[in-house]
Amino acid sequence: MKSPKKVVVVEVEFQGALRKEIGELKADMEYQIGTEKAETEAQISLKENEI
Repeated sequence: MKSPKKVVVVEVEFQGALRKEIGELKADMEYQIGTEKAETEAQISLKENEI
């Protein structure tokens, strides 16, 4: 059985990584065309749902 503290630490790290990826995707959207932006927004939405 995993320690609750370890589980929380891993979850916080995972959420931090997702937030970083979301930030990178949003920055990339500046240089994308319409269809690429739609795909990126879908990726962002999926990552936000994971958080």
